[in-house]
Amino acid sequence: MTPYVNNTLWLNVPTTLLTITGGRLRLAAQESIRYSFTFDIAQKGQDTDMIGSTVKLTDSEGVVWAGRSIWHVDDFLNPIGSLGNIEAPFFADHAPAEVTAAFAEGLFLSGARGLMDDDFYRRLEIGTTMHTIPMQYQSPLLDLAYRADDEGDLSALYARVNQLYAHVDDAEEAEEPVFIIPPFIARVEVEVCSRLFINYYIQDENGHWESNIPQLIVFEPTEERGEKNPLVTHEAS
Repeated sequence: MTPYVNNTLWLNVPTTLLTITGGRLRLAAQESIRYSFTFDIAQKGQDTDMIGSTVKLTDSEGVVWAGRSIWHVDDFLNPIGSLGNIEAPFFADHAPAEVTAAFAEGLFLSGARGLMDDDFYRRLEIGTTMHTIPMQYQSPLLDLAYRADDEGDLSALYARVNQLYAHVDDAEEAEEPVFIIPPFIARVEVEVCSRLFINYYIQDENGHWESNIPQLIVFEPTEERGEKNPLVTHEAS
């Protein structure tokens, strides 16, 4: 069963979300609005996979609404090691107990294939080791997991990267001076309003996903019922 984790959303202004029925979901401002979300592999491709995220909101009548957006694996890989990261990546075999538990108990998905090939080089520090990573024909695998607090709410989101290779520094005459970096983990951030509620990809008639002008995701009612939330109201068309 796909795991969902709870979180809260804070909005400065009243916000309207689209629904498949033609109506609107209206979210109150200046309030902490509860929602839940999950990730999964939306489509297995020939070279790379696409990741899907599903967000659920419960309205004032207890109806649970779900909306879906599509991500590229690189959307999680590219920010790793950036200056904006909360903490530096660390090797999986040195992970704290709570992070290891996250991948055992809160695994969203495993083995999503990326494709990184822009002919640039990047320097990435993992633990205390600096790696030179050639961005050529890189096909890393991505696992995503979450850690929840005592109340069951999101505490952290983690990406575990496998099969990423790096150059051997100071190699003198090696024809293939590369090695596979051991699995490592990075804490990643998800901007709720700019990613979970917005879709950046569209599927063409051949089933291929292409980047598109960002669009608000469209919510549809599910058969689920939850605790009534007066901060989310549904207005029929």
